[in-house]
Amino acid sequence: MKKKVLLISALALAGLFTLASCGNSEELDNLKKEVEALKADNKSLSDDKESLSNENKNLKTDKENLTKANDTLTNEKNEAVSAKDTALAQIEELTSKNETLENENDNLNNTIDAITKEKDNLMNSISNYLKDNDKYAIKYTDPTGASTFNIYAPNVSLDYALTVDFDAVITNGTYGLQIDSINNYADPNWYVAIYENGEYSQVGFGDLVIDAGDVFEFKYECWNTIESGYGAFDSYDVLVDKAIYNYYVNVLPTKLASVTTYTGITYWDSLALYKLKTTQLYGSNAYSYDTTVNNPFSNDYVTALNEVNQSELSGNNLFKYYYADRLIANNRDYTDLKSKYQSYLDTLTEYSAWGEYANPFHTGVSKSLGLNVNDAIKTTAYRADTTYGTDGLSWELAGLACYNTLTKEDLSGLTFEALDSNSSKDVSLSAYILPYAASNISFRELKDSNDIDAIQYLFDNYYDLATMQFETEKLSTDISSNQIYAALVAYKIQRDTKNATNLFE
Repeated sequence: MKKKVLLISALALAGLFTLASCGNSEELDNLKKEVEALKADNKSLSDDKESLSNENKNLKTDKENLTKANDTLTNEKNEAVSAKDTALAQIEELTSKNETLENENDNLNNTIDAITKEKDNLMNSISNYLKDNDKYAIKYTDPTGASTFNIYAPNVSLDYALTVDFDAVITNGTYGLQIDSINNYADPNWYVAIYENGEYSQVGFGDLVIDAGDVFEFKYECWNTIESGYGAFDSYDVLVDKAIYNYYVNVLPTKLASVTTYTGITYWDSLALYKLKTTQLYGSNAYSYDTTVNNPFSNDYVTALNEVNQSELSGNNLFKYYYADRLIANNRDYTDLKSKYQSYLDTLTEYSAWGEYANPFHTGVSKSLGLNVNDAIKTTAYRADTTYGTDGLSWELAGLACYNTLTKEDLSGLTFEALDSNSSKDVSLSAYILPYAASNISFRELKDSNDIDAIQYLFDNYYDLATMQFETEKLSTDISSNQIYAALVAYKIQRDTKNATNLFE
């Protein structure tokens, strides 16, 4: 098309020059007009060509965009198909798991039914045996679930049997005879539930009637639970109480049987037991444990304490002696100790590095005995380094809480991530409790990235329900697990009393 137009234009121009040379003016004008018309046509054709070229570009762009859109739609379709396949696979997996769980549930129910029948058969067998021998039985179940079973003649009263064989305290209350405690265990969150022949008793202790063949169970149960509808504890708070009871009643006395000196690490046990022994609630002592736990130490240990010359004490033995002695001594004169201790405290003029491993204990004693401690120790800006562990920071903060009101911001360095630098994570996590309890902040407000609170995390990850032991306790080299239980005592008392509880004071 272009070549044809150009050829015509050339011929027209040639003709124009030819006619011009012949002098034909009229024809020349006509040819000029034709040339102008051809030029106009040529310009129009050029414009048309450019317009078509632009349209062609636009069409190419539209094609590319449509191709991309098609590719996107294809990818989205493939992703949707893949997601559908994944969802179907997940549904199939969940269906399979659900079927498995239903089967397991059926098996569990069958097992429970079998155990229940076995229990009923055993109870019937016991009852028949007791009837045949004109006897009845008492079963005592402690807070951990461990039971003791004794058999008696019907002429032996329940209150006599419980008092003599189970060290029960029975008083005459508003509604008649009531059991205040068994084996010297008392806790405001627990009570003695009574079961007669496997059924919860509908009458009080004073109205129980003994018949040959009866089995009376006196069982410690936590009433302060969400499950009961009367309280606020979940299963982990109940577990805290069980773990504490098991350690201080069933474990600690054996561990301390051979301890003859206060200069070791038993001050953690003394700190915790002192809090349990002295905490008041509703105008009286809140807690009581087995009699041996109030003074679980050997005679040699007690003798060694009685022979201490307070004026000769120095360094960390000052707080070790005080924490040990105040638990077992009655009205000990600490005049010489205070004088010696004040002299020592006067030497603490700065919070030097590593001071967090001793200063908190000295600060606690100074608060308890009314001594003076330097402001450099009480209000230091120094914070323990956590490169090699967080225990020092936990102790330091608890020590500072003796004289300062700490906030959550002050405790912000105690995180789950910081635990990575610790070797015994159960010990170190429990140490976080010390400044939390001392600041009257619930330890359960500390949560991990999955919103699991610190108490649940501690027990889920480090506590063996079967053996009732933390991981550190299972080690043959264990010398630190008593710190876990001491911290749990601080948590328990702060939780129960809703008051700040500083273990070091």
